[in-house]
Amino acid sequence: MDDCHLRQGVPDTPRSFLSARVLFCGSTVLFIVLAIGLAVWAARVDGLIFLSLAITFGTIAYHLLMRALVSIVVTLVMHNQANPHNSWFRERRFEARFFRWLKIRQWKVWVPTYAPELFDLSKHTPSDVLGVMCQAEVVHEVIIPLSFVPIAFSHWFGALPVFVLTSIGAATCDLLLVLLQRYNRPRLMRYAYSVIFRMKKIGL
Repeated sequence: MDDCHLRQGVPDTPRSFLSARVLFCGSTVLFIVLAIGLAVWAARVDGLIFLSLAITFGTIAYHLLMRALVSIVVTLVMHNQANPHNSWFRERRFEARFFRWLKIRQWKVWVPTYAPELFDLSKHTPSDVLGVMCQAEVVHEVIIPLSFVPIAFSHWFGALPVFVLTSIGAATCDLLLVLLQRYNRPRLMRYAYSVIFRMKKIGL
């Protein structure tokens, strides 16, 4: 679910954002507990406000828990060994121009990395990191459609606009992370090729 930050084709050491992992896990547990507690309380006192809060916190808990489960399942299937040369992961012709329009290079360094150690080129080869980047893209791509599942809850709870807006917001965040992986990966590949070329040139 995280990103290697590259600038001008040269890999940077990923930000040590250990707090991102702690914040994610802590928030998931917190919202689950709040949703259950408020739902029980709302049933006892018949309070509309408490029910609304329970639905809100429950929806947030779903988004967080679903992301964790998707990441676990994809990791069990792919083992961080995706092939970056697969047609799905290849750079498209329009992407470079699109990424310049989005100005990804300016804001990508502020995106927190859930597991920065997996993207650290001082600990892993470029090939290993490329596999992690491909897997991270798949995780976020699977999450995007699952972000819209809560909309179905509006059939029982109403408040359709709330469910729609939260789903769109969550899916947008994951879409940006997909774009970030697709922006970084070709740059890391070019960097890896340049390193191999220099090593061959000096006879290593």
